[in-house]
Amino acid sequence: MKILLTVAGVGMLALLALVFVSRAEASANDGPACVAATGFIPQFCVNVPVGTSVRRETTVPLSTVLTAHADVRVESGIPAPQVVRLASSVDNAIARVEQVFDRPFTTKPRILVFATRASFARGTQDLFGYSPETAESVALSYGGVFDPQTLTIAVSWQATAGANVSDLLAHELTHLATREVVGHDAVLPAWFEEGLAAEIQAGFAGIDVGATLEARSLLANAPDTLNAISTLAEWHKAYAQVGFALYAVSAEAVSAIETTIGRDGMFFLLAEVGRGGSFDDAYRARSGESLDEFIARFTTALALRASVTIGTVADSSGNLTWTLSAFAPNADVEVRIKGKSYDFAYTVRTDAIGMYRGTFGSTAALGIYTLTARTAKLDATAVIDTASR
Repeated sequence: MKILLTVAGVGMLALLALVFVSRAEASANDGPACVAATGFIPQFCVNVPVGTSVRRETTVPLSTVLTAHADVRVESGIPAPQVVRLASSVDNAIARVEQVFDRPFTTKPRILVFATRASFARGTQDLFGYSPETAESVALSYGGVFDPQTLTIAVSWQATAGANVSDLLAHELTHLATREVVGHDAVLPAWFEEGLAAEIQAGFAGIDVGATLEARSLLANAPDTLNAISTLAEWHKAYAQVGFALYAVSAEAVSAIETTIGRDGMFFLLAEVGRGGSFDDAYRARSGESLDEFIARFTTALALRASVTIGTVADSSGNLTWTLSAFAPNADVEVRIKGKSYDFAYTVRTDAIGMYRGTFGSTAALGIYTLTARTAKLDATAVIDTASR
């Protein structure tokens, strides 16, 4: 995968500010309405005052951390070795994003790190004008947030334990880099901005197989997904319902655009928007097709029929993973695993995007087995070879 494609400011999409430690990326949303969090990853729709571009300070005491390329301040209470790790992670993430965009940041990125969720909540009130209720919800749901009006990243260190901080910062910094090119208030499809940030966060490893299956399962059941998440408000609403799969879909879409128009073409789109053009017109000029035509083509190519995918690496118990995708959402699926002297059937229920994950191997003799998944309308079959695990 090219360096550009390394799967929000939206929330995946413009997937949207950085969220830490298995939490959703969060970006400030100036939309009129928020929705309850019902997805599989905690999230919150952030409503903030519009038009405030002046950077404010926080009443939380912060100390400056010396880094080569950023304005980083941290709250006391973060262990010194972790502060050192943070400084290194910041510089690495900045270098990575600058390499992808082939330009330095115009100003030093401003990153404020709070020791606890409580101080993080207080900081977002001071810095971004969040109400106490919004700030509390953000602190419970997110590890970090990017504010496109003040171009500031706020982080809750308490939520980052064990995370790859450099990768997570790369996501947030991608939003910052994007906004430096197009402007604070420029209009980008939320799925494009979030997808780009998610791709860069993933790095050379790319979006993992599980995320790709989520994207395809989502599109199989909701082919209009991209058209329905053009704005931040739409992104947050959809994310509350389906979760991380939105990041995966957006990242896949960005990858498909890069394949169509090339890496330089991707940045041509941003530059055109920065000069006052529309994203749709810029894409048509570069690709020869409309954005609607691209989305229709991408959706058709990516969405697959119902399938069973078998993992290739066994876990510590000797189990191989298997994943159902593109079945109907919240549907009962009969699963039957059959092999020599082995025949076992049971029913599973898919999630909100038509997926189900299971494991097999540790309770059966080594050998070759056939897994069949079936509903009244759909079926899929795969072979599980536990002998070669």
